[in-house]
Amino acid sequence: MYESSIKRVTSPPKTPIVVNQYTLREWLNPAMINEAGYSVLNTALENQIQSGATVTITSPLSESLWFRLLNRLQAIGHSRGQKPKIFLAHTEGQPEQLGLSEGSPTDKQKKIFRHPAVRAVTY
Repeated sequence: MYESSIKRVTSPPKTPIVVNQYTLREWLNPAMINEAGYSVLNTALENQIQSGATVTITSPLSESLWFRLLNRLQAIGHSRGQKPKIFLAHTEGQPEQLGLSEGSPTDKQKKIFRHPAVRAVTY
């Protein structure tokens, strides 16, 4: 049976990675410009997660943005051997299909993070 490589937490994190509809693309971009002005692999999200930070959702995300984020977190979980954590600071307006509008994770919500379709999405 497939076990999720992402963990949803219900209390505010001490070290948040602020993710919203405006910052998500920056976190997910495959490349970034370093201090010297060169294009390099963007490992900022991985580095923050490895240091113990929690992905904190602060605004509604579209279904496609959720799948991009979950796909990246699944990849980080598999490659780094640790479960990235997600905290939903903003639950209203999230895609209805994900069932994330309640305050604490239900069985349905927990299954979203274990669902094979989340794992299979590639971009």
